[in-house]
Amino acid sequence: MNAPTTTSNDLVHYLVERGLVERSTVVGGRVMVLPTARRNNNFSVICRGAASYFVKSLLPGAAQAVETLRQEAALYGLAQSEPALAPLRDVLPAFYFFDPQRSLLVLEHLDGAKTISELHTQNGVSAAWAAEMAGRALGSIHRATAEALPRIDPATFRRQTPWALSLHQITPSFGQPGMQLQTLLLTYPEYAIALDAMRAAWQPINVIHGDMKFDNCLIVNGALKIVDWELADLGDDLWDAAGILQNYLFWSAVSTQSTAAGWTVSMPFETLLPSLRGFWNAYAESRGIAEDDRAAQLQRCASYAAARLLQSTMEMLVVTPVMSTQVALLLQTSLNILRDPTDTVRLVTGEEAAVHA
Repeated sequence: MNAPTTTSNDLVHYLVERGLVERSTVVGGRVMVLPTARRNNNFSVICRGAASYFVKSLLPGAAQAVETLRQEAALYGLAQSEPALAPLRDVLPAFYFFDPQRSLLVLEHLDGAKTISELHTQNGVSAAWAAEMAGRALGSIHRATAEALPRIDPATFRRQTPWALSLHQITPSFGQPGMQLQTLLLTYPEYAIALDAMRAAWQPINVIHGDMKFDNCLIVNGALKIVDWELADLGDDLWDAAGILQNYLFWSAVSTQSTAAGWTVSMPFETLLPSLRGFWNAYAESRGIAEDDRAAQLQRCASYAAARLLQSTMEMLVVTPVMSTQVALLLQTSLNILRDPTDTVRLVTGEEAAVHA
């Protein structure tokens, strides 16, 4: 049976019935519901003078999202029930409840939150302090979840390999953009060789976020919150670290424009590099990666970031199915890293190297 579609009006009544919103708050006109649809049917329920909420529910016809919403709820439940997961609880919004019948997840509304993307855009410079904060938090989470793993029920997670590692084997369900990307990837055998190797070596060794990126890292009153855990799973924790590395590479590529005067880059990689270094150093230290093993782990992280660049390319082609300058740069950057990820290691660790063509 499909869950009923949630609307702004019935959501307020629902929260009143659950005891989260006072009737007097509603009658007094102190409740405002703001739809914020993304992958789900999301709402910010703002209650002046009282607790406010962020509510996730399903979009009409999005039955396939039931599983990912349940997965996110399971992650919140795990964080609450396992005492050792304090580093994870510290970065999660407050969890109120999950209604499996309505596929409805109610969390704390983070008033005034800014994503790391917004910090970069608004400041026009690399927000190194936020990157380091994210690195420390993510490393601490992975360290804590690795220690708690023997006590975690394996059935909590789906153990799925990231679909980005199979982009060279796209099925017709991905449509024309998928077929276009597959043609490009098969032109260079290095893509298939590298993706096959990463997929074969993938191991469900730790709890991961699965979709780490700037937009899921929120700064609220100087503290970090990490949101959107719908793809939480057991996997390789470097996949999460690679999500941040990929964001820096992606930003540099998509900020490149062709003008009458030549090429311009509004967000040069050199400007972003201090933040990236700060993130990786903080992550490696918090995660407990030994000094003599950091280069090898960063090399693996760089390869994952290259695969995630291909995923970003796919997403761009879905929106605009043309071979733009940005798409070409993403593909070339990914290929350069897959051919020799040690260049990226030297770059991040402070040695000179060229990632871009």
